[in-house]
Amino acid sequence: MVLGDKIASALKDPLEDKGYDLVKVDVVLGSKASVEIFIDRFDNQPVSIDDCVAASQLASTILDVEDLVQGKYILNVSSPGESRPLRTEKDFKRFCGNEVTVELVAPSEEGKKKVKGTLLKIENAIVYVKEAKNESETKVNFGDIKKASVRRVFKI
Repeated sequence: MVLGDKIASALKDPLEDKGYDLVKVDVVLGSKASVEIFIDRFDNQPVSIDDCVAASQLASTILDVEDLVQGKYILNVSSPGESRPLRTEKDFKRFCGNEVTVELVAPSEEGKKKVKGTLLKIENAIVYVKEAKNESETKVNFGDIKKASVRRVFKI
């Protein structure tokens, strides 16, 4: 198991107990390691600075007690930003009704490499998206997804 996965495994449940969804862990090793943790809130409220501080204190304690990162390290905790990644089927279920961008590993039968629209559902490892530009429903096999994210739509 790679270090990022070990850290994610150690942090997932404690963060969830505090109301945070662990979105992603990035680790860069070197003379001073860097650990970046991206969190979201289960109540769909924006991640605040106070949330980042609380998650950082919790993560720091766990990383130190478990001695997961050898030597000194820099810990950064933040929100996933404007385009929150969707990585698991659970993520897709949680964000049904939201605008998404889905990039495919290879072009679909229709020649599409990217699908943008409203996430309708995920069922039997098939993701259903109602495309914004032509209102058609597109089905994507979960295993064919290279990268997916929620698209924040700002209305003025």
